[in-house]
Amino acid sequence: MKERKINVAFWPAEEVEGLALFRKLQQKWEQKDFDDEYLALLAEYKKKYPESEHVDIFAGYFALHYGEVKEALKYAEAAWQKRKYNLIIWKLLIECYDKLNMLMKKIKFQGYCRNAYDIEMKLPFCTEEIAQTLTMSNNIGDYAPFLIDKFTLNGNKLVRDVASLGGEYVPLSADKDGYQYWVGVFVNQEPLNSKGSLLFREKDIPEFASSYGADMVFDIVKSKTGKKFKFDPQGKKYIISLAGSEASQEITIASGKKEYNVILGNWEYSHYRIEQPVEIKGKKEFFMGKPILLEHSPKRKKLVLNILVDALSWQAMKEQNYVLLPNVMKFFAKGVIFNNNFSVGEFTYPSIHTIETGMYPHHSQIYNEHINMPLSPEYMVISEQMQKLGYYCVNIMGSGDALYTGGYRGYDRLITNSYATRAYEGVERTIQHLEAFGECDQFLFMHIMDVHPWQISTISMPLATQTCLSLEDRLWQNQEKVASVYLKYSPLYAHANMMGIQNTDRSLGILFDYLESHYNDDEYVVQLYSDHGASVYDNYPYLMSRYQTSAAYMVRGAGIPALGIVDELTSAVDIYNVMAKVNGFATPDYVDGNLPKALGGKEREYTISNSIFPGQTYKLCIRTKQYEFQLESKEFVDVDGTVDLTGASMYILDRRYEWHQCYDRNLLEYFMNIAREHTKSFCTWGRNWPEMRKLKPKWFGEAE
Repeated sequence: MKERKINVAFWPAEEVEGLALFRKLQQKWEQKDFDDEYLALLAEYKKKYPESEHVDIFAGYFALHYGEVKEALKYAEAAWQKRKYNLIIWKLLIECYDKLNMLMKKIKFQGYCRNAYDIEMKLPFCTEEIAQTLTMSNNIGDYAPFLIDKFTLNGNKLVRDVASLGGEYVPLSADKDGYQYWVGVFVNQEPLNSKGSLLFREKDIPEFASSYGADMVFDIVKSKTGKKFKFDPQGKKYIISLAGSEASQEITIASGKKEYNVILGNWEYSHYRIEQPVEIKGKKEFFMGKPILLEHSPKRKKLVLNILVDALSWQAMKEQNYVLLPNVMKFFAKGVIFNNNFSVGEFTYPSIHTIETGMYPHHSQIYNEHINMPLSPEYMVISEQMQKLGYYCVNIMGSGDALYTGGYRGYDRLITNSYATRAYEGVERTIQHLEAFGECDQFLFMHIMDVHPWQISTISMPLATQTCLSLEDRLWQNQEKVASVYLKYSPLYAHANMMGIQNTDRSLGILFDYLESHYNDDEYVVQLYSDHGASVYDNYPYLMSRYQTSAAYMVRGAGIPALGIVDELTSAVDIYNVMAKVNGFATPDYVDGNLPKALGGKEREYTISNSIFPGQTYKLCIRTKQYEFQLESKEFVDVDGTVDLTGASMYILDRRYEWHQCYDRNLLEYFMNIAREHTKSFCTWGRNWPEMRKLKPKWFGEAE
């Protein structure tokens, strides 16, 4: 492979006057010099940057200085909505909540400070509510229901450790009907109590959460707890799910004049068809899932199925003429296969939230997996839209990447485990679910990870990869411990990736045959997409490369034209708009996506992929059909997602050729204007907070 020689241009410093103004304000703020000059400077700054969170921060501290605490809190909360990971805003909120005796909110933001900056906190006393609040604000945003810091009470002391949720409610708000996510264990034709008792014994052992619990399959269902429930189906048909709070728990179900004795498994759901009023009782508390209405509507499809094939690099598939995906290509040839689709992010966490919200990460503010920050409630995720339409919404197989944040909050049920989400198991689980709940309209989401590359030192390779390669190829690998997005090409990793693709396609072929034989074409919509690509086909892994960001996207079913492969540019952020179009819900104004021309919309001019990863440089790629603009910052991204682009390197490549560089100044200006617009809300041009930077000396070199 040819060595890459790239000549770069550098982004000049901008907004010199704005930086000087910010520094004046900041100096007076640090000195608590809140005088008339401060107000004048703030008015000038607001005129120049009316949307900036800095305006709210400076105004909030001014109000707080003069004792206007409620006014200060208004500014602080407004600032937090704009910049959710910012230490200066957190500290302002903490001070306001402290003065207003709003203890739990204060503790939540103290938890964020501790999580992001190791800032210790002192608690006046300890309660279960405090423990739950700290558990959520001190945790990462993915891998639910595992927790890197689970706070519990031991006597009067607060203790923490790596653990998992099991037999507990996820500390998130209940829905409007009072149902809240409760964590059980998934069973299917297995001995009663075995899996539940195993989870009961192991869930709080740190090694279970950090290593050997990765293949535990959790059943997370919106539920209520009680000793007695009455339910009247009012002439309709429902399914009710029940789980025990202990092994072989005895309950009774009374219907009409009959009473039935029932045995429930420990933390294991069983399902019951309800057509008459029932009363369900037990001597001890048990769990009842939200009733599932068995009813079709002509306004809905019988099935809407979204399939996420994690890390499927579409660039690699194109280069191999799609030979690894015969079943996928055959099925979606009767729909639309977007051959020029790109992910917005480079790894799963920001990419899933982009898809579910239809928003770029800096707009949803879900980009930092190391801090569990909830998605603002005004943003409706796909599953919420589908639930609102009346679908029974089930995450049939997933890895828990968006539960804590609220990115999956519309699902009635989530069957999750962290790593082993294999296609063959997801397909069989999906078919069984379709048959079990075939009397209602279903929205299902399946997250497949057979394709995802992992280091050989962390996860075993596919069996054929282990046996079919020569010893030299089997052992020729990158031994350096790096994240999967940085894995270089080797025969081992490339072969493992291709075997994962073949295995996925073979299993999906069974599912597609089932759909075609059991549904009419106008009764379903199926989408298949990947959240990002894979670096293992490249000797020079770069986060925004064509292998890493070229992603699969295809759709077939009711209302979808049979166009086969189309070459228009599409982005992962467009999936939300397609869901809105084919399912009949309105696309919110805040969504960043575009409805593709192939589905009745307008062809997009360019796509944007970027990496907003705190502690690393910011990377941006803008692609048109012909050109590719690459930008990388000189400085690291801060915890709050901001970055100084002064001195960022940038260049343009012609996509029609291998590393053919372009030097057209008009073209460079075209891309720079797009980049300015995209980054304007998080590019600081030096307007940063020294206190935050000094707490991350390895990032910024501000302190030793």
